[in-house]
Amino acid sequence: MNMGRTFTRRAILALPAAVLAGSSGLTLTRVLRADDLPPVDAAEMADGAAVFGRGEHRGTRVAGDGLLVADQANASFTSPVRELRTRITHIGVHWRMAPRDAPPPDAWLQYSVDGVTWSAWRQLPVETPPDGSPVGDYFAHLANTDGARFLRYRLVFPTGREGAVERVSATLIDASGPPLSAASLPLIETMTPTRTPTTPAPAPSPSPSVTTTRLPETVVIPGLTSDWPAPALGGASGYDVESGATLDVVSRPGWGADETLRFDANGDEIWREMFVPARLIAIHHTASRNSYGPGESVNDVRAIYHYHAIGHGWGDIGYNALIDKYGVIYEGRHGRGGDPGDPLPVRQVLSEGVSAGHALRHNYGSAGVGLIGNSMAQGWDMFEAAGPRWNALVAYCAFECRRGFIRPGQPDGSPFVRDFLRSDNIWRPNAPTVGGHIHYQETTCPGEPVIALLPALRRAIHERINGTSRTGVLLTSASPAALEVPLGTTIGASWAHEVPEPGWQLAGFEYRFEGWFKPEAHDDITYLAGYSAGSQPEAVWQSAPPSQRSADFRPAARGQYTLHVRAVVRQGDRFERAAYEAVRSWLIV
Repeated sequence: MNMGRTFTRRAILALPAAVLAGSSGLTLTRVLRADDLPPVDAAEMADGAAVFGRGEHRGTRVAGDGLLVADQANASFTSPVRELRTRITHIGVHWRMAPRDAPPPDAWLQYSVDGVTWSAWRQLPVETPPDGSPVGDYFAHLANTDGARFLRYRLVFPTGREGAVERVSATLIDASGPPLSAASLPLIETMTPTRTPTTPAPAPSPSPSVTTTRLPETVVIPGLTSDWPAPALGGASGYDVESGATLDVVSRPGWGADETLRFDANGDEIWREMFVPARLIAIHHTASRNSYGPGESVNDVRAIYHYHAIGHGWGDIGYNALIDKYGVIYEGRHGRGGDPGDPLPVRQVLSEGVSAGHALRHNYGSAGVGLIGNSMAQGWDMFEAAGPRWNALVAYCAFECRRGFIRPGQPDGSPFVRDFLRSDNIWRPNAPTVGGHIHYQETTCPGEPVIALLPALRRAIHERINGTSRTGVLLTSASPAALEVPLGTTIGASWAHEVPEPGWQLAGFEYRFEGWFKPEAHDDITYLAGYSAGSQPEAVWQSAPPSQRSADFRPAARGQYTLHVRAVVRQGDRFERAAYEAVRSWLIV
């Protein structure tokens, strides 16, 4: 049994492990975090040939090499009961196939608090395939277990031609802390993501490049030491310096993120932050419980964080943000600033453009929001375009679209689509700018009730964006027209602006050629163009007068290059960036 990671002294303090419950018992190591928030206890379980031999086989067997194989269609293996001394609130089941990318069996889970009364069997949908995690397993969505001490799982081989199972593992989590108090939770209805400028923005000119700087969060985390100060539980605001848009969220310190999980035994960050501006927003559901009360979803967020950071081996949570049924928005992935050696001594909340881990091969250039719960299970709350979760979802998506200049959809709610160049250099044609996880990967997420609301969501996002002209830029031509061109080719495009809304006038344009390269088997990217210098670079834009309607660029290295063009509009002496940009990508080979 793998008890997890090795930690440095400056990371966390470990208390003695619990007592094993006989030969089948599992240990949960208690972790005391320095900020005094309730700890998350966790352990890793791994079952192989020995446990496979003690289970119930119906058309399955343990082969001579210890692999679990099926001899017929609809074969199944049911594990022996696994008894725990400590109750757990969540379990993340994952399994390794031989070969690793072989079609997997279906996984099911049953649990009990007392070993007598058992839950119904629950199917565990796959969240992450083997190539989406350094562990190399199929990972199911995290499941709630309601304080269970007894577990068993079942593997079903529908065709009998699925691959052999090498190992079944589980991340066992106790995240049974108290709920957040109502006073500490931000109310989405009070948010006004509009700009209150203190001074007019300057009129654009064709001269120097513009490098933006961002206002920091007020939460200061000077270092990862055993006594770093953390604020009281509560909200903090994401902020966009270009538009002035804000969004109140429960920040990472507010929901108790143990930042030490992001670092290995040598103090190195496991998943370095990489920054590619979002051009897509993917809506997910977490496929977890719907039964949580006010403030209780904080424990689901903490459990998901541990499962992603430790179980998956990512080192952080995979969502950019999460939203519960009461309209509470939780900050997800860590971004710019706050760590030793970062350019910013303070941390940004909802850091713009940070690549997360929510949609395999679509993470560079997208933002992912997880709706906490299961839209396909009893107790789901959002079946219409109303209510606290809906209002929060609209507010979050409008915030992302406003700062990313993303057009959410067509006037009738149908998708606005663009060709999206994935991080593996494969094109995803006609990708919706606001869609469900299902639109970018083979999955059922976020479920039919959420998918049915996407047209209304796109319309609501557009209606909520204010403080500027909700207009955009259209590319009239691209040169070359091909999507993939050899190194040494000059790339560029011509554009036209849409008619500004009444009261606004065109004042100019801003554009940038964003370029980066990602090695095939590495998360880190090399920034090639359109960024400032440094380890956590910002976007650099060129200003252009109203008469300029084209731009070109000659890439100096192979990689992905994207032209972004947005309009600058004015209303009297007030200047703003119009809401929607034009985008065109090329793969330089």
